[in-house]
Amino acid sequence: MRAPIGLLVTAVLAWAMVGCTPDVQPTPDPPSASPTQTPTPTPTWTADEQAAVDAVARFMDVWAGITQRLPDVDQMPIRDVTGDPLRSQTFLAWDKMVTNGWHLVGTPIFVPDYVTPGAHDYQGDRYHVHGCYTNSNTHIADKTGKNLGDGPSDREATNYLVLHLLNEGIYLVLEENPEGKPC
Repeated sequence: MRAPIGLLVTAVLAWAMVGCTPDVQPTPDPPSASPTQTPTPTPTWTADEQAAVDAVARFMDVWAGITQRLPDVDQMPIRDVTGDPLRSQTFLAWDKMVTNGWHLVGTPIFVPDYVTPGAHDYQGDRYHVHGCYTNSNTHIADKTGKNLGDGPSDREATNYLVLHLLNEGIYLVLEENPEGKPC
């Protein structure tokens, strides 16, 4: 038979009032019957690797912002976040889009999963930033806003090559290399 809650509370209060405390050790909570999900760990990188990841994020922001507002937008800010060959390829792609009256609707997302240091030469250090490029909420539209079709894949593994210009202390994205496989 269980004691009523009021009786238990009264007993505990009475014990506390006389200065006695029960010698009771806390019992651990029983294991949960349902499994808990383990959060996905956030990758940790060196300061230079993080700067390379940040360079890709800046490139994506600038690229999407310009591509969404074509044709009446200043395209030159892409120069601050890219180097060749990606810079030239981007301008050529925008020229084609402007000629056809196309623009981007939505914003693609890039989620990095690992960074690999690359070559070092007279220009600086290179980093390969690998991750998943998601364009499921984006499409190319004509000047009337009509969807011209989705891209080749909703999620695609992509690798970006980033150069850290040592003399200038800046990071530029040089290449974007889709791997042609889902992630």
